[in-house]
Amino acid sequence: MADAIIRFERESIEGAVAPGSSISAVMRRFGIRTLPACSEAGTEHHCEFTVISGAEHLSEISSSEMEHMSDDMRNRLVRLACFA
Repeated sequence: MADAIIRFERESIEGAVAPGSSISAVMRRFGIRTLPACSEAGTEHHCEFTVISGAEHLSEISSSEMEHMSDDMRNRLVRLACFA
């Protein structure tokens, strides 16, 4: 399967990523940090991102991710990098 292109608008960073890559791993690879860092196991998340296009290429929203998101966040296509 061909690489996907991802663009982080705020940071003006774009690059190729392998299908199946986690967003948090891609962010680390591109030098993008969330402060403080979060993880799937954490109760606080600082890794929200908004999907501009290509949401169909991300994993489905898991029940664990849903616990941390409001209906409004889901409607605006906000995801958590540590889950997506």
